[in-house]
Amino acid sequence: MPRSIRVFLSYCHADERLRRSLDQHLAPLRRRGAISVWHDRKLVPGDALTPEVLRELDSADLILLLVSAAWVASEFCYVQEMKRAIKRHEAGTSRVVPIILRPIHGWQRLPFGGLLALPTDGKAITLWKPRDSGYADVARGIEEAVESLVGGDRGGSTAAGPLDDGSGGSEPAGKLSAALAYWTGRPQAHGESFYGRDSELAQLGDAFAGADCAVISGGPGTGKSRLAAEWTARAGADGFWSSAGSTVD
Repeated sequence: MPRSIRVFLSYCHADERLRRSLDQHLAPLRRRGAISVWHDRKLVPGDALTPEVLRELDSADLILLLVSAAWVASEFCYVQEMKRAIKRHEAGTSRVVPIILRPIHGWQRLPFGGLLALPTDGKAITLWKPRDSGYADVARGIEEAVESLVGGDRGGSTAAGPLDDGSGGSEPAGKLSAALAYWTGRPQAHGESFYGRDSELAQLGDAFAGADCAVISGGPGTGKSRLAAEWTARAGADGFWSSAGSTVD
């Protein structure tokens, strides 16, 4: 039986009602034993608040940042939890997923703005009508992240040099199959606000040091396109963009 993924919820108490609703929409995953969910309402009287919360965060496989203006304004949520979570994501010991609860201007330029957020397109849950559709969209995304983690992919995209064609050799750079469909919808790079993925940017740099082409692979919603956009912007390279819709021959 696949292991249960430990999920940590970072949220502000001002968003308690929204957190409870999200917890309810995660119930199918809990019932299947796919996840266990922890948040600070699990504490019992006598627990040491800060050490216990950080201990749970440090042991989580998947950390959900429940983003709102109140959460960003909270010193504990933003400084203690978010920055610690981003460091774990960068180290490859957990995956971080921002969940946009309420509309907030400029969240894309905060340290977690380089990570693909839920719901789809970062549309805040409170803007969905009916609101349950937003929660269901988040639950689907979390299910994808859980499946990726169970499959052994922590979630950080990985970079490679020459493309492996499965035959024991490698396909020379520049000879990609026509199965690659070019994509021109390049995401905007975030420059100095792009935070928490320095090791992956370094992997891309190493890959291009020995090849003209690099392949970024990872599960759905892991920020592959954002990573490529950021590297391209920092390197001052034009490059080309592609999306593999089928197996490359």
